[in-house]
Amino acid sequence: PKAIIDGKARRLVKMLGGGMRQTGILAAGALHALEHQYERLAEDHAAARQIFEALKENGIDAVEPQTNIVVWNAPAPDAAARVAELCAVDNVLIAPIGPGVLRAVPHYNCGFDLDRIVKAVVGAHQRVLEGTQQAAS
Repeated sequence: PKAIIDGKARRLVKMLGGGMRQTGILAAGALHALEHQYERLAEDHAAARQIFEALKENGIDAVEPQTNIVVWNAPAPDAAARVAELCAVDNVLIAPIGPGVLRAVPHYNCGFDLDRIVKAVVGAHQRVLEGTQQAAS
């Protein structure tokens, strides 16, 4: 019947992005990035690698980045949100991507004060570990 076919067709169109509004705004951002930011992307990748290396040097279990995204394990299985909160106090914005996993994405808009970023992350890890050890005693 026509109603069933129309319903399925509408659902399929929306699943494939046909329900999106103002896609030109998204496209404009992508076009700007390609025209103005592409050549400096290597700087973002280098910053991610430096953050990764500094985290590893400080004993933090990080995954070697392939892009400008740095991923690492929180100091405890459910501590990612707490680490992110502590870093935000130091004006370093990172995101939990699971209960025990965090990510940072250095890019042109955030500045590359890598020492400050690493200091905030390492400090947050230490404070979380101290709190975990105190709670266990």
